[in-house]
Amino acid sequence: MNTRLIQKFNQIIPLTLEQKIDLQRVCEYEKLPKDCFLLEHGKISNHVYFILEGTVICIHYSNGKEIIPWFAFENDFVNSHFSFIHRQPSVESLFTLSDCHLLSISYENLQYLNRKDPVWNKLFYSVVEGYYLEIQERLVSLLAQSASERYDSLIQQYPDIEQRLKLGHIASFLGITQSTLSRLRVGRSRRQHLKKS
Repeated sequence: MNTRLIQKFNQIIPLTLEQKIDLQRVCEYEKLPKDCFLLEHGKISNHVYFILEGTVICIHYSNGKEIIPWFAFENDFVNSHFSFIHRQPSVESLFTLSDCHLLSISYENLQYLNRKDPVWNKLFYSVVEGYYLEIQERLVSLLAQSASERYDSLIQQYPDIEQRLKLGHIASFLGITQSTLSRLRVGRSRRQHLKKS
């Protein structure tokens, strides 16, 4: 069992030895190549993934256009939450932008854990709650911050994001055009240069 997943859960609720053993029994290791679908639009999400290494983006399709509502890196959980919980076809796709090493837990195995020990329901509720808090923060930033402020906040939080995501994906996530992103990048570069001068 990867210790990072244990550490992630221990930050929420410390696990007993028996709970760690149960988790080890239901987790499966997966290695997926770059440019691969974890989940395709229209299919039911049957797994929760924990990223050990790599980059995953969520793609939402609207009028033939790709929108990137979120992305995920190491130590993040990913799945299509609505599809997973309600057993409905997903309105989004999950896609790998790099080779990915993952731990996965199936819907059936999660139900088994929940029946065996209520701690798992609390843990995964906390994971989903964290996801919705991030979505709320993102909505507030889209409404309250300028494009420049959103870009600066993103770079501050993820300094290497431009090496890990395509610029088109970053622009979509920020809710701006790629040409606007290019101008913001030039402006930030100039400001950084002036600070060093």
